[in-house]
Amino acid sequence: MQLNETSSDLSSGRLLQRSLLPQSLPVYPGLDIAAEVWTAVDLGGDYYQFLEQPGTLAVAIADSSGKSVAGAIHAALFKGQLDAYGQQGRLQNPASMLNSLNQLLCKSRTDDAVALCYGALDLVTYELHLGNAGIPGPLIYRAETHTCEEVVNPAIALGRFDSATYRATMRSLNAGDIAIFFSDGLFEATNPEGEEFGRSNGDEISPLRKTVIQLAQYSAIDILQGLKTALDQFTEQDIPDDDVSIVVIKLKQKVHFSELRNCPYLEALQAWQRSEETDESALLRGTRLVEALTWADGQPELSRIDLNFLEASQRINEREQLMAARAADADRLEKLSQELEKSLDSERRQRVIAEMGEINEKIVALTISSEALYLSNNHIEAMIAGVIGGVQLKRLTTQVDANTLENLRANTQIRAITALEQVVYGTHEYNRLEGHGFWVNKVCYSRDGQLIASASSDRTIKIWNASGVLLQTLTSHTNWVTSVAFSPDGNMLVSGSRDNMVKLWRRDASGSFAAQPIATLKGHEGPVLDVCFSHNGEMIASASEDTTVRLWKSDGTVIRTLRGGHDRWVTCVAFHPNSKSLISGSADRNLIIWNIMGVPIRHLRGHDSFVESVAYAPNGLAIVSGSRDRTVKMWGSDGVLIKTFYGHSDKVWSVAFSNDNHTIASSGFDRTIRVWDIEQGLQYTFQGHGDVVHSIAFSPDGKTLASASRDTTVKLWAIRGTPLRTLMGHTDEIFSIAVSPNSKYLASTCKDKTVNLWNANGTLEAVLEGHNDKVNCVTFSPDSATILTCAADASIKLWRTDGTLIDTISAHRAEIYKVVYRCDGQVFASCSADGTIRVWSADGKWLQTLTGHTAEVYSIDFSPDGSMLASASKDKLINLWSWDGTLLGTLDGHSAEVYTVCFNPNGTMIASGSMDQSVKLWSIEGQLIKTLNGHSAEVTSVCFSPDGKSIVSASEDSTIQFWSGDGTLLRTFNGHQGPVRSVCFSPNGKILVSSGEDRKIIMWNLDLENLLMRGCQWLQEYLRTNINVSEEDKRTCLGGCGWLYKYLKSTPPS
Repeated sequence: MQLNETSSDLSSGRLLQRSLLPQSLPVYPGLDIAAEVWTAVDLGGDYYQFLEQPGTLAVAIADSSGKSVAGAIHAALFKGQLDAYGQQGRLQNPASMLNSLNQLLCKSRTDDAVALCYGALDLVTYELHLGNAGIPGPLIYRAETHTCEEVVNPAIALGRFDSATYRATMRSLNAGDIAIFFSDGLFEATNPEGEEFGRSNGDEISPLRKTVIQLAQYSAIDILQGLKTALDQFTEQDIPDDDVSIVVIKLKQKVHFSELRNCPYLEALQAWQRSEETDESALLRGTRLVEALTWADGQPELSRIDLNFLEASQRINEREQLMAARAADADRLEKLSQELEKSLDSERRQRVIAEMGEINEKIVALTISSEALYLSNNHIEAMIAGVIGGVQLKRLTTQVDANTLENLRANTQIRAITALEQVVYGTHEYNRLEGHGFWVNKVCYSRDGQLIASASSDRTIKIWNASGVLLQTLTSHTNWVTSVAFSPDGNMLVSGSRDNMVKLWRRDASGSFAAQPIATLKGHEGPVLDVCFSHNGEMIASASEDTTVRLWKSDGTVIRTLRGGHDRWVTCVAFHPNSKSLISGSADRNLIIWNIMGVPIRHLRGHDSFVESVAYAPNGLAIVSGSRDRTVKMWGSDGVLIKTFYGHSDKVWSVAFSNDNHTIASSGFDRTIRVWDIEQGLQYTFQGHGDVVHSIAFSPDGKTLASASRDTTVKLWAIRGTPLRTLMGHTDEIFSIAVSPNSKYLASTCKDKTVNLWNANGTLEAVLEGHNDKVNCVTFSPDSATILTCAADASIKLWRTDGTLIDTISAHRAEIYKVVYRCDGQVFASCSADGTIRVWSADGKWLQTLTGHTAEVYSIDFSPDGSMLASASKDKLINLWSWDGTLLGTLDGHSAEVYTVCFNPNGTMIASGSMDQSVKLWSIEGQLIKTLNGHSAEVTSVCFSPDGKSIVSASEDSTIQFWSGDGTLLRTFNGHQGPVRSVCFSPNGKILVSSGEDRKIIMWNLDLENLLMRGCQWLQEYLRTNINVSEEDKRTCLGGCGWLYKYLKSTPPS
């Protein structure tokens, strides 16, 4: 198996090596040129290359130090760099070229070096300018003296030392002279006695030079073949031990090139001719084409080949300009990356910075748009803007270095991320069905969840698949269609209308509903407001403004009319799941339960206005109703009122029960949809419709809610949305959390006297028990091996990460609020209600006590370099201490107790949070920089992001506020149902962790890649099915998501 793999690698490498070689040899009057590579058994990195510009022909023989496929790949990369110099017209100066290439290779930090022999022949003076870097030669044969000279210009291979220097030398060529360039495989080839082919033996010239002299009278190709034969005879083998690249240039006669040099496109024309007029890359574009056409206009006459070349150049220039105009926006970031790589001078860098400014403005504009759209409840549009901005930011971060990214405005990255987090975790709408021309009055699912039907005031019924694709439109009613319902088997559809009619529609064998109804049910004397099938599919009920309910067989035959129970419109009707009874609601404020014989069984009274909607629980044990009195009521199946749900600010128009029998939904004139748990109350409120929400329906699996509105749309909502990652396990409020420096563990402390240890996946690994009172703080050692906890029992405990207790320290005379390690892990400190700070060695030995506060000390933090300690106290002050315990200064500015203090990652700033509801930023010299006001209660915890660009504060007001480094409030996180006690970042800054009185640990996602993936997946159905999505949004968003998928697939997970 290994042999086969090796053979395959060699084959691939040889193909790559061959692809590096020129497809054809240069053709110049007076020059005879031949070149070849003689490959060895072991694949190497040899190749030869020609570079051309008007009046100059350059030759390069290169050999990468890498072997096998790696050597061939390295040679390919180097060839690209050499080509770049050729395209810049820098062929004449070998010393400059070699020095530049050496610096470039050294900066790339590759382990492979490149040996190079380079020569540039001036076709006017026939001077050969030479440079060497680890390859001997070339050999120069002189026809006049019949001698062969080896040019000696020694220098080390490229890429070894950036301090190496390279010199150039020059030789003039005359008619009959020959220049032979070769790699070291020819010079160092040995015979069985160990003698080298290119090295002299005593006073004799080398076998190589002898052979050249003997072959000098022949053509270049014959010389090359003669050298191969001589090499084989010398080494006594057909295949050389090392690859040999060889180029032979024989000057047959000097040709005058002065006139040709005046043609500005000579080199390109020659390249085009050599490709048989197929190489479009040789054609002229842009400024070069303009110069060529100007030159051509001044010529008295041009050849046909010149005319053809210029016409072809004009055609491709026009075509590429058109393509470039169309692709300019899409290519902007890629061009930016290319510009950055090539930008070595200040002028180019300024151009790049200007481009960065433009991109920055685009990302900021998209972020602001996303935030505004989210606040206006246009959540899908907000997510589109957020994803497009996020993808642009991600592309930028993958294509430019960290230093260049500093040119982005300070808040651009974090604001884009927090805006995206807001829409990803705050959006429930995932699709929108658009196509109706007027109000949508009713929406329903088929029992298998595959179809959705909507009824509209535009007199139509539309059938959609679950993905939102419109399948068909049914037209037959002559007035508003008020209601629609599927039969239990999904093969029938019933509709009711303000034309007083009920219509039945049947699915045909193809799965579509017939264009015309199979029956029209007449009998109502007023508009039909609601229709439904019985659960066994045998009956249909219809409710009307004529104050009656009618029962029909499923074939349309009338069974009976239920009258005499309501004295105003009957607005809604629903069958009991056993199909033996039904319930109706009316504008007379009452609900009536009927048996199917038409006898009223019970009257349900309690609403103060029209009852607009009613539904049975799937198990038949409960009824839910909605009314214009703004309430939702739940009744027992016996008609007894169980519960009233308050929350709507206007008329309730529709209610629905989920198949789980525990979840209900309601909607109405306040344009909201509310999802309730029958025991716990309100769970979600969905906003997004632009007008009254007439109807709602749960999908059979209970995961999706469909809503129909006067805004002419049907919206599909994921009920749970994208839930926040939450860890539950404590039995009381959580005081402190910490993430280990290696990111493997999260620890949390609780009022229940325990410490929970979680792994990175959120699984509870261990419960640390031992404290006798509430545990106030937890922290990890810098090496993540030890955990420190402190509690109201005045003790500090040291634990291993497997939950084993190492030691207990009776540390203070009163409750201990916080412990913190110094950066080297050799020392930790604690603060207490006894007003002191104590410093300890890592093994728990007391070192010193710091006294200076006049009241309880709530919080402490070491500076990142361990040279300072900050402490916050009930005395409203923050003290700064040196490492040896000297009081350096006091920060006085808060008007109440200071609960929390921390240093930023580079140790230049301190943040503090106070009972006065503010966060203050201080310099380490003690100067107040800024006060951040935003919380409505005391600030309990503050921390900086790992990059120091953001600050997070937690408060008793149940919120977490996210601030930029300059103090701008970027985002408020609402997820806790009580005071937030602690907040911290993961070491990579991609997760924000919070805990609080509600016993929850919430992990807020700030990972741009993860957020973008979630956003892209969320938008797929909408972008692909909605008819009103702009082509620009669809192309930009789907294109950006496509790029993201490819990037993530090619990038190893972090």
